[in-house]
Amino acid sequence: MTSNYEVRLLLDPDAVLSFKLELADTVLSTFHVASTTKMNVQFLDTCSKDIYTAGWSTRIRKAENDDLELTYKKRYATLPVHSGRWAIWVFECPSLTPTARGHAHYAYRYIKLS
Repeated sequence: MTSNYEVRLLLDPDAVLSFKLELADTVLSTFHVASTTKMNVQFLDTCSKDIYTAGWSTRIRKAENDDLELTYKKRYATLPVHSGRWAIWVFECPSLTPTARGHAHYAYRYIKLS
């Protein structure tokens, strides 16, 4: 089994995007990005965000040259990891798609400590 990892960074758009709102050449070369894929994502929930409040994330994704994908994720909070003035909350997010593929996703929330 091959594991896939996804890392999400909060970056300054002025520093990483070109005037066309595409990744800047320096970002592409630094992270060895061969190409990008455009994706349309629609989240499914009630107006009062009942599904999200219950810890679930439901969405429909459509990537270039790919079929629609319906994804469900359940988030489980774990213990925070403290690093100096920052706390990192790690959430494990098992994901199931209509094809019954199982994935483990982790989301990270950084909280500045005062």
